[in-house]
Amino acid sequence: MSTAPRDQQLETIIRLSFVAEFRDSDTGNHLQRVSLLAKLLAEELGLAAAEATLIAMATPMHDIGKVAIPDDILLKPGRLTPDERRVMQDHTVIGMRLLAGSEAELLKTACRITRGHHEHWDGRGYPDGIGGEDIPIEARIVALVDVYDALVTKRIYKPAASHEEAAEILRSASGSQFDPAVVDAFFRVEDRVLAIMSEYGEDDEDDGWTV
Repeated sequence: MSTAPRDQQLETIIRLSFVAEFRDSDTGNHLQRVSLLAKLLAEELGLAAAEATLIAMATPMHDIGKVAIPDDILLKPGRLTPDERRVMQDHTVIGMRLLAGSEAELLKTACRITRGHHEHWDGRGYPDGIGGEDIPIEARIVALVDVYDALVTKRIYKPAASHEEAAEILRSASGSQFDPAVVDAFFRVEDRVLAIMSEYGEDDEDDGWTV
């Protein structure tokens, strides 16, 4: 059976984005999960179907700037020093620069996500220290789903948290790290979040998917 052009484009994005994820993630399923979760929340927030799909397709590129982060920092099992943390934070700007300069809406969306997904609702994030609705909505969505997936996933520097533990962290960070509207949307579709996490768990084979 032939593959639709959109599916081929998405597969290309996933495979190229996995270059960055491969170094500090056990599987590429992280990219699948955050993409599907981002689309789910975008739809729940009332964004148009085309915009939600565009966000889903751009989301896998959110950490592409990690290709430029040295292994001794990216893979460090302990706490980063202030200098190391500044280097790590540069992945947002590096990623934006890698994607910038195109007239394609997909890459424009990816630029906004890549630069803005570590900004905080209260203005205490990075790299620009912007807050509230000054942060693009797609970046506010990816900020939450990326943190949630990181919390419930085993990484080199930490064990996996339970969904309940991660959910409590999201609730406690509503209005500070995360847009309260995005947090509320997450909990309105919590059952569907869990279904995505189950279907695309770390131990599953990467056997194709669509948005």
